Parts: sequence; structure tokens; C-alpha cells
Amino acid sequence: MRRLQLLFLMVFLLGIVPAFSQRIVGYYPYYRTFSTFDANIQWSCITDVNYAFAFLDGSGNVTIQTPSNFSGVQSRCKPISSTGPNLWMSIGGVGQASYFSSTAASGTATTNM
Repeated sequence: MRRLQLLFLMVFLLGIVPAFSQRIVGYYPYYRTFSTFDANIQWSCITDVNYAFAFLDGSGNVTIQTPSNFSGVQSRCKPISSTGPNLWMSIGGVGQASYFSSTAASGTATTNM
């Protein structure tokens, strides 16, 4: 009986702990100079970074604004840095989402993206 209770408790705890895990998401806009802000960011405390912005052309090709800043952020994130946060790309932004719908509707453009 005791083993059954312990097994139930372990299953319960293993199921509930991930539901309450905390995520700390950073937002890195393209216009911030990486070399200036890198020292002020505690990369080990962040679980995810959203880099803003990239935009699409009519063929689904992605263009990253300020590639040098993106490269700096990317160097601190997974998979390049195994201890770094996950990196996410925000596509669109102010006036730059005009091709998003047509890209999503086109199989070729979606493959290119």
C-alpha cells in the first residue's frame, strides 16, 4: 500500500511541476546595438528571446533587420550556446507584414520561408 501511495505522489508531482515552470522572455528590438547592451543582459536568467523584426518578400524569403545585432543575439542562444535561451523571430512589425498572408497561402513561398 505504501508503495502505491508513493507511486501516486510521484506521478502527481511529475505531472504538476512542469505546469508551473516559469519562463522569462526577453524582447530584443533590431535597433538596439548588441555590443552596447550585451553586458547588461543576464542571458542565463532568460528562457526565451524574441528578436524583432524580420520581414518577408513576396517569395517567402526572410530578411533580418540589422543582421549584425541578430548575429550577436544568436551567439548567446541555443543551439550555438547550449546554456542560452531559445531564440524566436518576430516576423512583420510596423508596416512590414504585407506579404505574410500571401506567403502563408503559397506552398512555394512557405517552403522558401
